[in-house]
Amino acid sequence: NVVKNVVYIIGNLKRLLIFISMLIDYYSIIGFILTAKSIARFNKLSDQRFAEYFIIGNLISFTSAIIGGVFVKFIINL
Repeated sequence: NVVKNVVYIIGNLKRLLIFISMLIDYYSIIGFILTAKSIARFNKLSDQRFAEYFIIGNLISFTSAIIGGVFVKFIINL
């Protein structure tokens, strides 16, 4: 399915950009990514169920990328 492939690619790119921003100490990109994604989904956010899944998915995705970035920075600095 083309839509699922696009969503998969966007999610991976989002996590990669967050991970890289953590490594290079450029944290403002995280806010940009969150804003861009929210704008892209703005019309769908009026559906409460979608909004809840959207927020939960983003929090899990962002948290995993940030933890990965912090972990790699920690390992590199050892």
